[in-house]
Amino acid sequence: MQHTKSPALFPWLDLLRFVAAFVVMFSHARTLVWVRYSELDPDSQGLVTASFFGLTRLGNEAVVLFFVLSGFLVGGKVWQRARQGTFDARLYVIDRTTRIMLPLVVILVITLFIRQWIEHEWFWAEFFSNILSLQGITVPALGLELPELGYNHPLWSLPYEVWCYVMALGVGMALSGRWYLGTALVLSSVFYFLFCIVPWYTLVWLLGAAVYQWRNRLRSNGLLCLGVIFSLYGWINLQFADGLLPESWFANSGFVLGYYRSTLLLGLGFSLLVHQISQMHPKSIISKKLNKIGHVMAASSYSLYLSHFVVLQVLDWKVMDTTDVISLDSVFALIWVVVLCQLVAFAIYMLSEMHTDAVRQFLKRVFPAKV
Repeated sequence: MQHTKSPALFPWLDLLRFVAAFVVMFSHARTLVWVRYSELDPDSQGLVTASFFGLTRLGNEAVVLFFVLSGFLVGGKVWQRARQGTFDARLYVIDRTTRIMLPLVVILVITLFIRQWIEHEWFWAEFFSNILSLQGITVPALGLELPELGYNHPLWSLPYEVWCYVMALGVGMALSGRWYLGTALVLSSVFYFLFCIVPWYTLVWLLGAAVYQWRNRLRSNGLLCLGVIFSLYGWINLQFADGLLPESWFANSGFVLGYYRSTLLLGLGFSLLVHQISQMHPKSIISKKLNKIGHVMAASSYSLYLSHFVVLQVLDWKVMDTTDVISLDSVFALIWVVVLCQLVAFAIYMLSEMHTDAVRQFLKRVFPAKV
């Protein structure tokens, strides 16, 4: 998932990664500009507005897509290399640590200072729990609950990502002959998923890793249609689970799966779609350019995901108030908010992610391979 000089081996996945990050940012930006649809001025309500509000509340679905892509591109490759005997734990740790930590540290420092600016208090415990990807832990027996660092709600998803990496590292080491340490890492991550946070997003990540094993195989319009059906059914169920669709016989029937099972079904659908789409190589000039644009935009998608909520919180505190009227002014307000989030994300990328390769080379020299 790192930024390289040419489009990824699997076409369209970079574009999907950028779209997922953009959807999360856009859904949060819309809630900054306008109130909920039910609270809008009656003159601003209507079919077009309702459709727009429905399409711009897909943030949770976009996060599910993130987990599928991560499982496919990271977990799937670990399993492949471990089976081939080419897994290198040292290179894996350097690769994943730099990928996660370079922009994350920058964002956490910025968030820490902004929260101090707003609340006149330092939140060091939350800061370091987020550095260690321990936010989201809830252990009632110990009275332990570690939230994400305030004013940056999207950080809730990072522990799932990081501990999936730890689990993959353990699997790779165990299959490469280092049974004791590998098994310990796998068991510790499984314990974390089962007893500290809900395991459903981990299962979605594993679905992405699983379909990677059939990369460049099983290309089928039937599987593509099945992915669409599962995705749509999971999405519809999520709307009922979130209380966004009206009460009906269907809402109270056995066809509604609940939030987490709907998330798992959506992840299954997305996994099938990613597996099929990754085999659709662009052939026309337009499709090749679109795939290349997706690759370029995806370079700063992680920074966009991490930074946008902080930008929105500062705007909410100092600059803007939500409105209940759909007007030309409010539409332009949404546009400049989106542009500002993109610019800040690119600045974070320039400070951190752009230097990933250089940092990796430095760490490889500091921690050389054992002979």
